[in-house]
This record gives sequence, structure tokens and C-alpha cells, in this order.
Amino acid sequence: MIDYEAIGIARGMSFALRRERIVNDRNIDIANGEIRKANGEIGKANTEIARLRSELAQAKFSLLLEVAHKTGILAQGRALRAELTKLAPDHPYLKPTGLRYDDGSAQIELNLIYDAAFDLKAKEIGLDNSLERRSVAK
Repeated sequence: MIDYEAIGIARGMSFALRRERIVNDRNIDIANGEIRKANGEIGKANTEIARLRSELAQAKFSLLLEVAHKTGILAQGRALRAELTKLAPDHPYLKPTGLRYDDGSAQIELNLIYDAAFDLKAKEIGLDNSLERRSVAK
């Protein structure tokens, strides 16, 4: 005997499975599209990260050059100050201002040239509160 009920159930299940597969395929296509979109955004972000890393490396290199330059200028300044002290101990640049730095060293008129130039340049390049960014004699 033919079981028509079982055949009907089997056909119904087959139809439901096909419909479910179509829905699943559609959902997979949507998900794959979202994944492609996300991968594109990740690619853009990775490109920006690489650009910023390169920019940071260049800035670090420039800063290291400035540190080396500052070291050379300081050595040059110390040598000139020592020579000036030896040759002309009464020179106006060597006159104490009466103020002292936090390390205890006396401020002299020569230091005022640095302070004025530092403050002027800081203002020119937009650094606020230059007195908080350099040693200040008190």
C-alpha cells in the first residue's frame, strides 16, 4: 500500500529544506558582503597605520637630530663661556642676576639671552607657557 501521508510529509519537508537553503544562501551572501566591506575598512586602517608609523619614525629621527644638535650647541656654549670667564671675568654677560636655578647654579646675564630667545620662539611656534617648559631662575 502507498503511504500518501508519508509522501506528502516528505515533499513538504523537501520544499521547506529548499526554502531554508535559499534563505541561508541569501544570508551567507549578505554576510560575505559585510565581510568584504569590513576587510576593505581594515585595509584602509592598515594603510593609515603604516603611514602614521612612517611619519612617527621621521619625527623621531628629526627629534634625535635636534637632541644631537642641542648637545653640540651646549658643548660649544660651555667652551665659549669658560674662555670668556678666563679672558674677561668682568664681562657684562658673566654678571650674576641674583637669581638661582633649581639646581643651585646662579643665573647670569648670558642666560637671559637664551631665555628671551626661547620664549620668543616658543610663542612664535604656538607653545603656551614657555616658563613651564624651560628652567626658570628664582
